Parts: sequence; C-alpha cells; structure tokens
Amino acid sequence: MALGAHPGDILSLVLKRGMKLTLIGMALGLMGAVASTRLLRDMLFGIKPVDPLTFCSHDTLIDVHLARCLLPACTPRDES
Repeated sequence: MALGAHPGDILSLVLKRGMKLTLIGMALGLMGAVASTRLLRDMLFGIKPVDPLTFCSHDTLIDVHLARCLLPACTPRDES
C-alpha cells in the first residue's frame, strides 16, 4: 500500500494466491485419501472405504483457509 496499491487490489491478490494453494493442496489430499482407501480397506470399521460424507466434510477446511487468508488482508494498518 505504500507504493500506491489499493486495499481492494491487496485483498484480491492475497485471496487469489492463498486460495489457489489451498485448493491445490485439498485436491492432492483428496486424491491421496481415495488412493489410500485400497490399502486401508481392512482397517476401516463402520464406514465404507469411499464414504461421501467423510470426503465432503473436508469442505469446512476451505472455509477455515478462506478466513486465514482474509485476516491479514483485511487487518487495518497504522498509517502514521
């Protein structure tokens, strides 16, 4: 902001970069979890190896990461 960036530009930049990394990590983690169910099939008790509710519940992590990206981008700065 010291070089003339507008607050909206900074917010957009932080959200785009932060959420891009979050979504890449979530996709890789989901693929790894689905792949590992074949190995862990005998150890799973009470759920199917590919339980949709279990795999869809990771969407709450996206909300947490969104909040973590918004916090530094929206924190007021001391302009003195």
